[in-house]
Amino acid sequence: MTDSANSALKAGHSKLPAYTDNGHLRLATGTLLYLAQGLAQGLFFVAIPSWLAVNGQPVGAIGSFVAAISLPWSLKFFIGAVVDRYAFLPMGRRRAWLVAAQTCLIVSLIAFAIRSPLPSELATIIIFGTVLSAMTAVQDVALDAMIIDLTPKNELGKINAYMLGGKSAGLAGGAALVAYFLEFQSFAMAMIATACLFAIPAFAAILIRERPGEKLFPWNDGETSDQSRDAKPDAWWPVLRETLRVLFRRDPLLIIGLCIFYGMHQGIFEATMPAFAAQEMQWGETRYASLAGIGYLISGAAGFLVGG
Repeated sequence: MTDSANSALKAGHSKLPAYTDNGHLRLATGTLLYLAQGLAQGLFFVAIPSWLAVNGQPVGAIGSFVAAISLPWSLKFFIGAVVDRYAFLPMGRRRAWLVAAQTCLIVSLIAFAIRSPLPSELATIIIFGTVLSAMTAVQDVALDAMIIDLTPKNELGKINAYMLGGKSAGLAGGAALVAYFLEFQSFAMAMIATACLFAIPAFAAILIRERPGEKLFPWNDGETSDQSRDAKPDAWWPVLRETLRVLFRRDPLLIIGLCIFYGMHQGIFEATMPAFAAQEMQWGETRYASLAGIGYLISGAAGFLVGG
C-alpha cells in the first residue's frame, strides 16, 4: 500500500466517531450492542432448549444445558473484576474486551455450525453453549462498565430503557428466527444465521472508539487517554476493596436476593417449558420460540416505556 493510501486510511479512521462525542451516538451504540446480546441469548436460552425438547431430550438433559449456560452469568462478579483490572488502554478501558468477546462469539458460532452436533450429543452442545454464554457475559460486563463510565448521569435512565428494548427485540427476533432455521433448515444454517445477525450490530463496538484519539485497532495510530490512564487500577486490592464496599450494603444485598429468587424461577421455566410445549402440546421449535418472543417483547416494551 502506498504512503498516500496509508495516509488516507489513517485519516478515515480518525474521522470515525467516539462514544463520548454525542448523546445520540451513545444511545445507538448501547441499543445495538444490547440487541446483539439479545440475539445470542435468544439462541441458547430459547431456541436450543426448544430444539432439544422437540428431538426427545428429557427435562433433565435440558435442565443440565440451561444450568451450564447460566453459570457464566452467575460469575459476572469475577468477570467484572478481571475486566476492571486488565485493559489495553490505547483502545480504551473496555472496548478491547468488547471486540475480543464479540470476535470469539462469532468464531464459536461458526465452529458450532461446522461441528453440527446431534441433539443426543449433549456434552458437545453444553461445551459450545457454555463458551457462547461466557463470551456474551463478558460483553455484557464490559458494555455495562463502559456505559456507566462514559455516559453522563442524566442520560443513564434513557439509555438503560433503550438497551432493555434492544435486548428484548434481539431475544424475541433471534429466538424465533433461529428456531425457524432449526425446524425447517439445519443446525448449521441456524448457527451461521445467528453469526451473521450478531455481526451487524457488533460493528458498533468495532467502529466506535471510547474517546477521540484512541486506537481503533491495536495496529492503528492512537494513544491512551489521560482519563483511562488515571482510572485504571494498578493492583487487585483497590478493585476488590471498592467492590466489597459497595456490595455489602442493604440495597445491593436485597437486589442480590431478588435476583437469586428470579433466577431460580427463570431456570425452572427455561428447562421445563420447552419440554412441556414440545412433548405434551406437540409444538415445534418455531411456535414455542414465537410465544416466548412475544413475552420478551411485552416485558421489553414495558421497561422501555417506564424507563424512557
